[in-house]
This record gives sequence, structure tokens and C-alpha cells, in this order.
Amino acid sequence: MGGLLYKRGFDGILLRCLTGAEVTYTIQQVHDGICGGHFSGLAVAKRILRLGYYWPTLNNDCYEYVKRCVMCQQHANLQHTPSHPLQVARDLWPFSQWGLDLIGEIHPPSSQRHRWIITATEYYTKWVEAIPLISTKKEKIVEFINHHIICRFGVPHRLITDNGKSFKNKLLQDLCDNFGIKLSFSSPYYPQANGQAESSNKTLTKILMKVVNDSGRNWPDHIPFALWAYRTSIRTSTNATPFSLVYGTEAVLPLEIQIPSLRISLQDILTNDDFRQERLAQLELLDERRLTALDHLQIYQKCIKRAYDKRLHERTFNVGDLVLKENQHVTKLEKSKRGKFAPNWIGPYIITHTYGSGTYRLASLN
Repeated sequence: MGGLLYKRGFDGILLRCLTGAEVTYTIQQVHDGICGGHFSGLAVAKRILRLGYYWPTLNNDCYEYVKRCVMCQQHANLQHTPSHPLQVARDLWPFSQWGLDLIGEIHPPSSQRHRWIITATEYYTKWVEAIPLISTKKEKIVEFINHHIICRFGVPHRLITDNGKSFKNKLLQDLCDNFGIKLSFSSPYYPQANGQAESSNKTLTKILMKVVNDSGRNWPDHIPFALWAYRTSIRTSTNATPFSLVYGTEAVLPLEIQIPSLRISLQDILTNDDFRQERLAQLELLDERRLTALDHLQIYQKCIKRAYDKRLHERTFNVGDLVLKENQHVTKLEKSKRGKFAPNWIGPYIITHTYGSGTYRLASLN
């Protein structure tokens, strides 16, 4: 018709057939032109058909064009489905592996200018150590590890931290080298790799929020009591309290003194020999209690892994691939400039090394 080729659609409407440069121009105008909206490839293809145009590879061309659109990539939805199977902690024994993390910066600071809380969570018993800090200098971190972990529970096999300057420094590395401790770092873009410490921090923070008074300036005074509450509460993963897995018996709580429980009542009846025999029996059962907790922990981990891996959408990249990374660390200045319209993804970056389990080292193209 008029020297132009048309195709009759399923509804009887004639569609003009396009070729060459007309195809590229049409997709560009419909997708990101002044009346475009950066819609998906399928939506672009349908819109082109409604406008009365056609070519044999319409759907595939639209899909490929949208896939290569820089703006669509940078503002694509964040991926919330896991890309690799869940990795669970293995080969655990008491006091062998600790997760270190910082809570803060806390506002307002305490009356003694404390702004941070450093926490250490033991992976087997779920025992937690925590103290307030005025600053997060590396010397304070090393002092905490020496005084509250090594001198109390012995030399651990591994310490797991994030990539903050407080943890990733020569002073801490030298300490670990001197004691033969393996120092592992979670990914800056996946802090859940240090999930045990993150979980403990969340629980401690909730406890402090509920017990600190309105001014909030005396929160360091409540840390020992928050730790006491945490250590004497049953952890779901082990079905036991951290206190019992460390000491072989449950802690005596104030309520048991005010309203005497059975064991408190028996203290006045038992002779010294009977009391020693009772305590010896408790200690002999400690290993069995810990093994039972380990069995429960492994069953719990399997359930969590099964539920996690159901949502798995595996994505694997290789060295040399160009990728975008999630725009998590946006500065306050950037937020004030672009706010809600800041891109979800930034890049591109090139993959320079693969570590397995979905962890990669990236480098800027510049």
C-alpha cells in the first residue's frame, strides 16, 4: 500500500512493517523518548503494536534494548531473593568462635560521653559480652578482646567482624597473629554474614530501649542487667540459656529469693556433702547438655536453611564480568541532592576476584 509493506494483525488491523534504522528509532522513542516511561520490554512491544508497527523480531528486540538501558538498570528493583544457598556455621565448640560488632553511634551520649557499645557473641553457647565505649579506636577494641574474651574464655579459634576501620587494622591483625586466631570479615554489602552478632545486638538494643529512663543518659548502667536478662533467657536455636551452657546450671534470679523455688529451699536442707554431690552431678551433665544444645542447633540451622533456600534464585558471575552494585552507602549529601530519586544501583564495576558463596571483589573501571 503506497509502496509500503503492511501486515494484517489478528484483529484485522494493518500494521506497518519496519526495517533497519526505523526499528531502532521506534524502540528508542517508545521506551525512553519524551512520551516513553522506561517500561519493560513486553510493555514496549505491546505499545508499538498498538501504535500500528510490526517487524518479525519485535518482542526480542524490545527485550534486548530494555536489558541494555542504563537508566533501567540503575533504577531496577533491589533483589531480595538469595542468589546462593545459605552457609551455616560448622565445626563449633564452646568459646571457639565469636562475632564482634558495634552498636551506635548512640544519641544522646551517656553522662560520661559514651556513644558506642561493643558486643561479642559466642556462636555455640550464645553468650554475649558487651561494654560501653567513648570512642571506637582500635586500641579500645583490642583491649576489649584481651580483657573480655581471651582472659575470660581462652583463645578463640576465629573472630568474625565487619569491615569497619575499628576492626580492619594492623593492631587487631597483629593480636590475632600472635595468638593464632583466624580473623574473618563479613562483606560490607552483606552484614548478615555476621548474623549472630547482628541478632544479639538487636535483642540487646530492644532490652535497653525498654528499661532506660526518659532522659536516656544513664543507659551504660543498664548494660549489665540487659546482659543478665539475655544470658538467662532461652535461645531458640539451642533451646537452652547461655548461662546454663557456660556454667552447667541456671542462674539464681531475684524472684527465687523473694519466693523461694525448690532449689533455694533445698539449700537449707542439704548437707555440705549432699550439696557437693548435687553440684558434681550438674557438672557431669554439662557435656551432655552442650551436646543436646548442639543437636538442637543443627536441627534449627537445617530448618532455617531449608526455608531460606526455597527462595533461592541462583545468580553466578565470573572474573571480568561487568556488574552494578546495590547503592546502599549513599552519603547524606547525595541523599539531600537527589533524595527519593537516587538510583538503586551504581556502576558499572568489573569483577576482579571470586571468593565463592556469592562474594566477589569489584574494581571501578576508572
